[in-house]
Amino acid sequence: MGTTRDSGPVDISRSLSDAAQPPALGPVIGAMLAPALALGPDLSVLVANDGATRFLTGDAGIALAGRSIGQYCSGEEHKNLRLYLTHILNHPEDRQSVHCRLVGPSAGERFLVSPMQDGTATFLGLLLQADPSRQPVPVDFLSVVRSEPDGPRPEPAAPLPLTQSDTYALYQELSDRELRWKTAVLCADLGVWDHDIDRGTRFLSSGWRKMRGIPEEAEINNSYSDWLMSLHPDDRPHVLSEISRGNFGETDIINYAYRQRHEDGHWIWLWSRGRIVRRSADGSPSHLIGIDTDITDLKEAERKWREAAERLAVA
Repeated sequence: MGTTRDSGPVDISRSLSDAAQPPALGPVIGAMLAPALALGPDLSVLVANDGATRFLTGDAGIALAGRSIGQYCSGEEHKNLRLYLTHILNHPEDRQSVHCRLVGPSAGERFLVSPMQDGTATFLGLLLQADPSRQPVPVDFLSVVRSEPDGPRPEPAAPLPLTQSDTYALYQELSDRELRWKTAVLCADLGVWDHDIDRGTRFLSSGWRKMRGIPEEAEINNSYSDWLMSLHPDDRPHVLSEISRGNFGETDIINYAYRQRHEDGHWIWLWSRGRIVRRSADGSPSHLIGIDTDITDLKEAERKWREAAERLAVA
């Protein structure tokens, strides 16, 4: 894993902390229909979906994370990516996309390259998506010319090269953001769930299991009918109505409360919030992500408050 400067290749793999890991981009990249992958500041792969992995390696089971994108493109394409990355780091307000040709075992294909930013406009990496339909734009950002009302004008200054310390700082920032997100989820006892129907995969966090009394090592029945039967009879019609709204495209938002039977036999109140992040060609949900919150104590407090109010009203 390395990066290239004017003075030649610089190996940064030894200087990066083992704890400095990229953010949890897996669900985002995995939800994309076209082959897609995310690159870190050193142009190594952070995460790739099955389509991109299969295209670049011929086998969706091979791990691409940590590999340099230079293994899958020409030296000139790799140089252009470096120029583009340097430009984006020095001009984060510029959202212009470029193209890069990647080559797999049997074919080559153009990928659209765009910067990834969070809600605070902090750079997260480069997103590459297979996009053979669009025309590429110039990538020589040492001499970019734009169309202005007063006529074309060159960039005022050439971007600075990406240094080894810059790369480490970016990785550290990504690591800190990931740690904050994980800590918030753990401290809040949230139950994170991720259902990818197309791939037949499901992720359920430790918090999701804990609030239902399910041991970490226990297998979970994937039957929809069994899950429905575990809900309180009075809440099933409401839950089914909300699920139908999502199935028929009325909404992508998941937001409802219901009671479910705990492994110990008692009822718990759960508040489920999430979103349908991808739909199939027929419009049906194919990927859903969200969180569950145990609101049993809140519901119990509400019940006691109502009983006290009723007693006061009778008195």
